[in-house]
Amino acid sequence: MSSNRRDSSPRSQIAEQRDTCRVCGCNSAAPYLSVPRDAGDGRWCLRSCRGCSFVWLGEALAPDELAAHYPPEYYGRENGRFRGVGEAFETWCRRLRARSITRLRAPGSILDVGCGRGVMLAALRDRGWRVRGTELSACAARRARHVPRLDVHVGDISTLRPGDETFDVVTLWHVLEHLPDARDCLEHVRERIKPDGLLVVAVPNIDSLEARLGGPHWFHLDLPRHVSHLSVRTLDRLLRAVGFTPVKMKRFSLEYGPYGMLQTLLNRMGFAHNLLYNALKAPGARMRWPIGRWHGALQLGATLLLLPLLAPLAALLHLLDGLAFGGSCIEIHAVPTREQ
Repeated sequence: MSSNRRDSSPRSQIAEQRDTCRVCGCNSAAPYLSVPRDAGDGRWCLRSCRGCSFVWLGEALAPDELAAHYPPEYYGRENGRFRGVGEAFETWCRRLRARSITRLRAPGSILDVGCGRGVMLAALRDRGWRVRGTELSACAARRARHVPRLDVHVGDISTLRPGDETFDVVTLWHVLEHLPDARDCLEHVRERIKPDGLLVVAVPNIDSLEARLGGPHWFHLDLPRHVSHLSVRTLDRLLRAVGFTPVKMKRFSLEYGPYGMLQTLLNRMGFAHNLLYNALKAPGARMRWPIGRWHGALQLGATLLLLPLLAPLAALLHLLDGLAFGGSCIEIHAVPTREQ
């Protein structure tokens, strides 16, 4: 497989992406969505490729500018992001991922790109896997390294040593949407996976019912941290372009789906953006309370009163989303394409 990476600075790479689609190569883009910034100083503008409908953040942000939007609070202090039941649910979901991967493949070597706090890797290690993770943030990597016997590399996958091993399985759970150049990452993944290996990648779906209902209020829009926005079609096309053949797709996500729809509905109804999500977070993981304390308390009280009505509605809409629109978050399993 050939690769046409550019030898240029991160800033010039991101600037080029503003006008050139990194999925199909088309250099014609149209405005897609304009969203006010949290600080009130301007707007974030998304662009859409006229050729394949891939969506990306139009403004060029250098790596250090993006890093400023990932403070320590984003990852959570003391290795925890949510309160009580929320943290237990997130940990259970990570362990469920480990169990599902073990059902797909016998234990071997696995690389988790963007491993976060390492919960899934620890569960896989306990199931007999040889585990390794990468994490762009030194802060997140420190938390993962607190877990005994986890090997976590700080930096993107391209900075792994050239002589490092290839892997039986590579996973990217909600990583590609954070990357200005998702294609470049997948090209490096292709070089690190064994010929009979398995890639598992999950992303929010920009074509989902949830995204359409939410518009600028969509829970998974998360600007400017989410700079690349994929759909079922564009992710499939991107995987094939870098040498993978998709073999399976999951349209329903217990971890992200029903709650994402619920929070999107609340945002759309005019409540402070992601108010419930912030309330569920542990104090050390709360990036910014969106409104004043008393106003927030009143809105949170109203939110709790509406939950018995909105929670079942969100679950039904998530089911419809998966059946008709591909799901709010998609998970694709792919294998390296065999050369003819």
